[in-house]
Amino acid sequence: MALDGDGTVYVTDYDDGRLLAVDLSAGSVRTVARVPGADGVALDGRGNAYVSTWGRGQLLEVEVRSGQVSAIADGLGSAAGVALDGTGKAYVGQKNNVLHEITVADSTKRVVATLPSTAKTTRVVLDGAGKAYATDPDSHHLCAIGLADGAHRVVATRRDPPAGAVTFDRPQGLALDKDWMYVSTKKGLLWRISQRAAQALGGVGGIIA
Repeated sequence: MALDGDGTVYVTDYDDGRLLAVDLSAGSVRTVARVPGADGVALDGRGNAYVSTWGRGQLLEVEVRSGQVSAIADGLGSAAGVALDGTGKAYVGQKNNVLHEITVADSTKRVVATLPSTAKTTRVVLDGAGKAYATDPDSHHLCAIGLADGAHRVVATRRDPPAGAVTFDRPQGLALDKDWMYVSTKKGLLWRISQRAAQALGGVGGIIA
């Protein structure tokens, strides 16, 4: 999902193939566009949503007022998370091990990084300082990826805990602020991880919800 800053959140509905807009004050929901296989979504701040389609391997541009859909790129495999850098580039993760960079203006693509074969880049965010962070629910990893050189490493992962302890299992959703990374998991937990500690050491922070 993505927030527009004006009280509307945009959500993809994979099962019904839709991009939805939810008015947070009224609680109303409208269908912005039909997008079969809709998965990741990001907003450019200029009235456009960028939606990845899992199965079709596309990045689509959706004009949120009119619902007009335009194809930006295809051949992206099992496209999943989407992030925009504000300078005309989109980064698309996959439910496999590749992170793509797409130049929106001319649809050129390049592979930023290819992670180990068991990895995924399900959700992607940018830190504004040359790195992408991606969640991998199957390997229980949060990875940092250099956008310029593709260098990547695991910055948080599940560790062997004492019996009964809570672990960093199946990370999925991801957001950053100035100091922290927030990671939701398929086990229904929200973790907060210090960016400084992750950059220096790797490891897991604390559960906040």
